[in-house]
Amino acid sequence: MLYSLMTRDEQSYGIIPLFRSGGQCMHLLIQHKKGHWSFPKGHPKEGESSFDTALRELHEETGINACTILPGVSFSDTYTFTDEGGDVINKTVTYYLGAVHDPRVEVDDPSTEKAEWLDAESAQKTASYESDKRIIESVQKYLHSQNLIKPPEEMV
Repeated sequence: MLYSLMTRDEQSYGIIPLFRSGGQCMHLLIQHKKGHWSFPKGHPKEGESSFDTALRELHEETGINACTILPGVSFSDTYTFTDEGGDVINKTVTYYLGAVHDPRVEVDDPSTEKAEWLDAESAQKTASYESDKRIIESVQKYLHSQNLIKPPEEMV
């Protein structure tokens, strides 16, 4: 079989869904059909903005509609992989923080197995990729710097 040796760049957008429950900031992770746990994300449709892509993917993968993107902050993950055709893909995923107004989740997407709200520590343990674990840590630091959560040593 002849493999293509093309290299291309891809961009995806997603949301790091957050919900305050009992004084804790909960993170929503989804388990994909392939088994890995991560954040909702996907590719933009033609003419779609990055925010619209992120919100659409959140809705498609979790059923969540009511989400406000926190302005002025995003987190990125860049990685390289080889697709089934042998092409090398340089992928960048930009995640926005999203304050979810109603935490009810309805998984009705063929690519999503389930979704779970987790505290930061559990989310870090559950996330499949080291890059997602680092993003969760960065989110916690950001939320603390904005006085949106207490530092870990003050949490009960």
